[in-house]
Amino acid sequence: HEMYGKHYTMAWPHEEHQSGRPFRCSPLYEDLKSQGACFGEKLGWERPNWFAPEGVVPKDEYSFGEQNWERYSGDEHRAAREAVAVFDQTSFGKFIVEGADSAQALEWICANRIDRPVGSVIYTQLLNSRGGIESDLTVTRLAPDRFYLVTGTGFVTHDFHWI
Repeated sequence: HEMYGKHYTMAWPHEEHQSGRPFRCSPLYEDLKSQGACFGEKLGWERPNWFAPEGVVPKDEYSFGEQNWERYSGDEHRAAREAVAVFDQTSFGKFIVEGADSAQALEWICANRIDRPVGSVIYTQLLNSRGGIESDLTVTRLAPDRFYLVTGTGFVTHDFHWI
């Protein structure tokens, strides 16, 4: 187990542990890797954290100061805002909520109105009994009694049990 072996080593900011990896890979994994992806792990999924330009090894170099990937991550951010970017969301959680009372149940736990026409996609928050936010996700109405929910990778377990 990696934690035992690293018990007395330096704990770096943004450190990605390596034990058991890669565990879950999207169909795009090899393509992304060939494009210089430096992967991180979330809920067992390999996800690109940043892309190394040609001539740069896609490897995190840990530091308490500036990280070696910050410049490249900034370039990716600008490209997404000013041009175009593709995001692999394979790791995101996907749930089907269906049944005669599915719309009513989602209306009860979601902040936004869910009872909209088939084909509607609603960005909303899941609420707790105090009206506080538990999570945010999208809800797509597939049929009068069938909904497709998509949530972030880090919230899959929480959201499944909350719903």
